[in-house]
Amino acid sequence: MTQAHARPPRDISEFEDYVQRAEARFAAATGAEAARLFDLYLELRLRFDRDLGAGSRDAMVSRAAALMLIQYWVESRDPADPPG
Repeated sequence: MTQAHARPPRDISEFEDYVQRAEARFAAATGAEAARLFDLYLELRLRFDRDLGAGSRDAMVSRAAALMLIQYWVESRDPADPPG
């Protein structure tokens, strides 16, 4: 990628905004599997904070990535195809 096409690094506030919205959405999730994934995310969030530094950009980006995976999983589920 050339310098002319390089995007500036994302501001940490973009990740923080996404994480806050996604955490609120998944905390209110009613589906059993989405709720289980969110519970696992909460455990993983503690590891991110411990291993990468609470409040660090790396921890926030990691949290966003984990939430994006949950979001992708939830959106990709076919409602006519029950899990299992």
